[in-house]
Amino acid sequence: MESAATAYLESRDCLLAIRSRIDELTSGIDPAPWYVASPAALPGDNETPNVRQMAVYARANATFFRAMLVGSLRGWFIDGGERWQIPGWAWADQGGDWRALIMGNDFLHPLAPPEVRRWAWLPVQVERAEFMRWLGTDEIADQTSFPELPSAYDEASRPPYVTHLEPPDRPNVTLAHALSWLAFGISLDGQNLASALGAGVLGASRTDAHRRLEQATDRLVTAGTGGLPMLGKFVPMHGDYGAALTARIEPERLEDFRQFDVTLDGLRYGTGVSWDWTDPGVTSLARALPATTRKYVDVKVERRSLMALLQPEGAQMIEGEQSADDLPPDDVILAKMHELKAAGLSRDEAAKRIRTLPGFESVGNEHARRLVSGTLPKGRPKQLRRKAAEKTAG
Repeated sequence: MESAATAYLESRDCLLAIRSRIDELTSGIDPAPWYVASPAALPGDNETPNVRQMAVYARANATFFRAMLVGSLRGWFIDGGERWQIPGWAWADQGGDWRALIMGNDFLHPLAPPEVRRWAWLPVQVERAEFMRWLGTDEIADQTSFPELPSAYDEASRPPYVTHLEPPDRPNVTLAHALSWLAFGISLDGQNLASALGAGVLGASRTDAHRRLEQATDRLVTAGTGGLPMLGKFVPMHGDYGAALTARIEPERLEDFRQFDVTLDGLRYGTGVSWDWTDPGVTSLARALPATTRKYVDVKVERRSLMALLQPEGAQMIEGEQSADDLPPDDVILAKMHELKAAGLSRDEAAKRIRTLPGFESVGNEHARRLVSGTLPKGRPKQLRRKAAEKTAG
């Protein structure tokens, strides 16, 4: 009986076998007349060894993709005792990119539905017996349509990409889940968020995605300074993760640790986002203090408070666009401002926070300030009580 380990071939092994077969079939002739060598190739025609090899690679890649797109071959993801057949439309998403076959991970579109995306980090596999039968067919010799590839046989059954996804229903969610929810209305874990950012499928552009994630980080950390419960592991030195224990992050610490590290689900000393995927040449932590390695990793946010206090950017209105009909009554706004003040926020912090609350999205910062002018003094309640006590003692 054939074992599971020998019943399948990984896609990279299949591609190597296809290359070898095409090299045999085209001995002494041009393997891919349609192939145009890049400027980096060695000079000469397609029989120059280096250029011929690349032409063979290009034809093998196109042949493999075409077989999957038309259904001549079936690819699978296998996870323990489960397996899932890769649809033709998922192959179409790759655009014939050979890296999807060789690298063997992150194969599926970053915004595919969660039940599909769960397979994304597994290698593509093909049933050995099916592949060997196909390798002996005339399809290998056919290159009439190349370099164009056909549409997927099941394109009509492609599910829509995710446009709205709330954080997981658990007491605490990861920092990436929280920030992607606030920035884009799509909650993703760190690995999938990094994939989506790198692919440029979030926001109107890469620059827009970077801006929105920076703003979401600022909103969330500001809420944390006001008491939104957050957990994390404090790491005083780079790489010293083993001894770190999860603990509540004190609100005061969030005044300094305000920079989102996508790769660690962490907060670094500084502001903004540590990874600039809008510029491939930027690899340094541009906004962090170079000598500072302290950070919080594996940060989590209390889901209940997150959902109650903050809403995705899409639900926010640009200040100045709200109409009088959109605004709650002034006495309701004033009461909410006093409530936030009683919760420990300063007057200015309350004016910034109020528009993140359900029902108060259209309340601008300046409008809130004008309403409370003369009724709420500046400063935090503790500071005001201390000043009052000092004045009385004096």
